[in-house]
Parts: sequence; C-alpha cells; structure tokens
Amino acid sequence: MGGVLLQNGRIIDPSVGRDQTGDLFVHDGRIAERPEPGEPVEVVDCSGLVVTPGLIDMHTHVLPGLGDFCVPPDQVGVDMGVPVVIDGGTSGVATFDISRRAVIDHPETRTKVLAFIDPGQLYLATKDFICHRLRIADDLANLDAGALASSMERNAEVLVGLKARACHVGDPEHRRPRAASRSWCTWAASPTPRSSRRGRCATACAPGTSSPTPSGGRGG
Repeated sequence: MGGVLLQNGRIIDPSVGRDQTGDLFVHDGRIAERPEPGEPVEVVDCSGLVVTPGLIDMHTHVLPGLGDFCVPPDQVGVDMGVPVVIDGGTSGVATFDISRRAVIDHPETRTKVLAFIDPGQLYLATKDFICHRLRIADDLANLDAGALASSMERNAEVLVGLKARACHVGDPEHRRPRAASRSWCTWAASPTPRSSRRGRCATACAPGTSSPTPSGGRGG
C-alpha cells in the first residue's frame, strides 16, 4: 500500500483556517500530496467524521486512586479521539513517581499523558478538597525544594509545569489565601513562574514551559 486516503471527512485545521469536507492523503504518517490515479492506497470513508490535527486536552485528572474524580486516561484520551492529555496537578511530589509507573508509563495506557505537578510533597485532588480542609495545601512545611527539583529533573519528559491554586473552595473556614499561593510561586521557581488567570483560579508554569492549564474551578 502506498498510503491512506481519508475520504469525505470534515477537515478542520485551525492553523490555516480550514473547515471543509474533502479528502486527505497520509503517507508514512505524514500528510502528503494526493496520489496519482491508479496508485494502490488504502481508502477510509470518513463521511460524518472529523479529520483534524492531534487534539490536546489541557486539563484532565487521570491518575485514578489519587483523586476521587479521576478517570483512566484512555477514557478521555484516545477513546474520545484525543491522543494527548495533560493531568492538571492531581499529584504532589511524593506520589508522582508511583502514579507515573501506575498510569502514565503503564503498557496498557495508549494515550500520551503529560502532567502538572503540585509543588507540595503531599497533595491529592479530591472533590472535597481534603488537602485544603486539612491545611496541607497551604502549609509551607509541605514544601521541599530539593525533592521538587529532583522530581522535575527525573520526570522532565512528562512534566510541563507546576500547579499553584490561588482560589477558594466556597468555605471561609478552609480558604487558601492568595498571598500564600503567591509565596509558593516565588518559592517554586526562579524566575517567578508566569501565571494565567481564568475564573477564580490561577495556574503557574515552570519557566520555559508552554501555556498553563486552564482551570474551570472544579476539583483539584
């Protein structure tokens, strides 16, 4: 076979403003010129389907066992047509390596999983905000600069940045002050990580990483 011809799909490519029904030829894993008539190719009818560059879900929680609303990565990844997902900081430093072995690097995980890491040694992203209720999330004693730096170096190929929440959980008794979050950002990286705000939350990136995870304010 000389390649794969995707026929009659809705081709969407935001980089060139394309949104139209048509054909796309793929050869050796790359988009190529349409083959000459008569050249043997595999034809796939994509009628009613969307053909698009690889999608990336920028905010997921896909480390089951650490967060009680986490789902397996393939459930929101390749099974939904999304080849890459980014975990939005479900894990702290102490539990990241075991989570990576159990999920990210697991041989049955087909989705490429990248992740933000919470700078705290202990952190779990749960529906009841347990680390915030117990004041672990805003306790500077939960920080270990050496352990964080080692983890980021050890997991550089999957970590895209640091997570820093600057929001509240609706309960004034368990509100995490924005000042405390700012101190985390100052402590966590030098120069100070860039921040992006959306809704009530801010997520910080480590220097040199891509755009921060947008947060809708749910969960961790």
